[in-house]
Amino acid sequence: MHKKHMILKFKKLDCELCNVKFPFKITYNNKIIDIVTIEKPSNNFILLESLFDDKQKIFYLINTDNMRPFGAGSNANALQGD
Repeated sequence: MHKKHMILKFKKLDCELCNVKFPFKITYNNKIIDIVTIEKPSNNFILLESLFDDKQKIFYLINTDNMRPFGAGSNANALQGD
């Protein structure tokens, strides 16, 4: 893992017998439970999920420590790395 980001790729989870695809999250007793867990930084971070690929899930975990705000107007909350 790079200090500032991590890219995680998961193939879709499916049954070996019937090929039914399993979800990455389930709801049980009114709680959402992740089947696949991701180690998250202890401080601020951004997690982006790729939605365009049906065969795999791609997560981009960006550590926002040591990043400072930049921009003007509607971009004033963007972050810039060192």
